[in-house]
Amino acid sequence: MRFPGWEPGDLRCVTGCECGKSLSKMPPKLICLFLCALSAPKLSGGDVLLPAPQSISILSTNMKHFLTWSPVIVQGATVRYSVEFQGEYEREYANGSWIPISECSLTTATVCNITEDISATVAYRLRVRAELGATRSRWGTMKGFFNRVTTSLTPPLLRVLADGYHLLVELADMGPAFQFRVLYWKKGHESRVQQKVMKEVNSMVHLDTMEAGAEYCVKAQTHVEAINRSSSFSPTHCVRAQRDTSVWLVTALTSSAGFAVAALTLPFLTWKISKIFQYSCCPVAVLPDTLVTFFTVLCWVLVCWVFTGAWGRQKKQIPRKPCPFPREELSCRDQAALNWLHSCHCLWPRALNREDAPGASGEMAWEAGTDPA
Repeated sequence: MRFPGWEPGDLRCVTGCECGKSLSKMPPKLICLFLCALSAPKLSGGDVLLPAPQSISILSTNMKHFLTWSPVIVQGATVRYSVEFQGEYEREYANGSWIPISECSLTTATVCNITEDISATVAYRLRVRAELGATRSRWGTMKGFFNRVTTSLTPPLLRVLADGYHLLVELADMGPAFQFRVLYWKKGHESRVQQKVMKEVNSMVHLDTMEAGAEYCVKAQTHVEAINRSSSFSPTHCVRAQRDTSVWLVTALTSSAGFAVAALTLPFLTWKISKIFQYSCCPVAVLPDTLVTFFTVLCWVLVCWVFTGAWGRQKKQIPRKPCPFPREELSCRDQAALNWLHSCHCLWPRALNREDAPGASGEMAWEAGTDPA
């Protein structure tokens, strides 16, 4: 390459940058470095070398791992990146080889999801390279190693509902690697905490049947069996079961129905019972003479007992009066008995009107205080 004022034999750039004959106008080292830079092959993004990506780190939360790095900026050009990883097997059994991550090959983003590639709980190394056309930078390697056991686990997102007397919980799905440990208890009875472990979360999960009007509390944590780690517990969520309004409603409806039925049936029952008593005590049909005579004799036996037996037991003996109705005056007794029963308005009032009633043709011969003739 020629420069103004220089001849081909005056200066040459060879291995080691040995400079030639006369250096009258420029320092030899400066001229050598300048000419060696000009003799390098041209780059598609400009006459500069691509720097390697810097600030390479991993963000890992809930078993999701992302590799990030700072961008390489070239004015007027789009820089792409490629990512590779090296696990324990590659270091020890595959001669330290590196495996490219296909999802992050020639990507323009400065972040790469490496979750699927970090599949074992071992130490991994990762590196990133910038590319611009045919030009590639050196590999930028992350400092240290990454092990997924260091991932940050967060408490689950949950929603607690009280559906009537059913305690329900809904958990956000965090992936197949996660299990959920749910604790629930009746408020005020924290010593009797119950636990439920769930491996799959599809919809609402029923935890318990609540008491009417009682308050129940729920909290949960995540657990990853692959790394044998658990998160902290979520904030406690409490809900209250509905009060037992249905029992009061049923009671009120039942009472109202009972009062309605009673109001409708009571007049009918009263009328029916009055008819039954009226028929029993004062029947329309005339009883046979045999029954009338039997009750008449029974009544007057009691009357005779009062006049003779009861008075005879007093300290001062009263002369016993004979029964005011001798046997031959049976019709008189019958007539007196029937008159007495009729005065009570009780039994067989129509029997007195019968022409064949006992004593119907005679007059009562006994009056109070006198004996019959």
